[in-house]
Amino acid sequence: MATIKLSAAKSAGAAISYAAGKDKLDEETRDWLRAHGVDETVVARLSDRAVAVGGENVDIEHVRGQMRATRELFHKNTGVQAHRIIQSFAVNDLNAADPADWERANALGVELGAAIAPGHEVAVYTHIDGEGHKLHNHIIINAPNLETGAKYHQHNDFARVTKLNDRLAQEHGLSVIEELSQHERRTIAERHIDAGYVWKDDLRSRIDAAMLPHPRTSNFEALTAVLSEKGVDIRVRGQNVSYAFLGPNKARHVSRGTKLGASYEKGAIQDELARRTVATGTSN
Repeated sequence: MATIKLSAAKSAGAAISYAAGKDKLDEETRDWLRAHGVDETVVARLSDRAVAVGGENVDIEHVRGQMRATRELFHKNTGVQAHRIIQSFAVNDLNAADPADWERANALGVELGAAIAPGHEVAVYTHIDGEGHKLHNHIIINAPNLETGAKYHQHNDFARVTKLNDRLAQEHGLSVIEELSQHERRTIAERHIDAGYVWKDDLRSRIDAAMLPHPRTSNFEALTAVLSEKGVDIRVRGQNVSYAFLGPNKARHVSRGTKLGASYEKGAIQDELARRTVATGTSN
């Protein structure tokens, strides 16, 4: 079976950096591959978290600049810049220890991304690390359409995307989940977005606003200060980052970055700030 998760990114660069995972493949994953019979010559060539990459309407080697140029052309470089889909595959469908399945998974991700948003730039990064070493894709869709400049919006699009994903799975001989609810990865509170206030969405919006490109957020210390102004306390603990704030009802809410989405995790935040440091010639 292939399951999905949707989220939006106000920094396309951060989303791409996290998905590519340049030089961030961990040794535990290398050892896992060796233990599962992957040839050492293959393992030795791996350095990035993304073991396969592909795309639609993009030159994957220059995807960040190409997507930015499209947004600037249509004056759509503010607000949500890109959308993310995480597409995960069951171990009985695709084998994370088989390099051929890495490419197959990536091709399925490109096909899904193109079906979700025709005429948009799509980049797909296939990972094998993480809990259980399940093959999964990070699909990044640039917000504006290449022809019209109209933005793709994910809001209330989960059911349509699920149907596209199920159809794709059936066409390629993969298993399909029968109950729609089993696809959903969000918490119960997040599902009821139309019922009222959703604190995780509030938290994401505050972080997104703080992460918008600006000289003030060129390093982690500055980001911490900007988040504080927005009522958010950010703390780093080992490999994780957590956020805390008071909601409108004065209730204290706390969440790890991993619970908010890929762009809110420690690695993605650090990668984006490091990119800004290089771009501006400043140092942390």
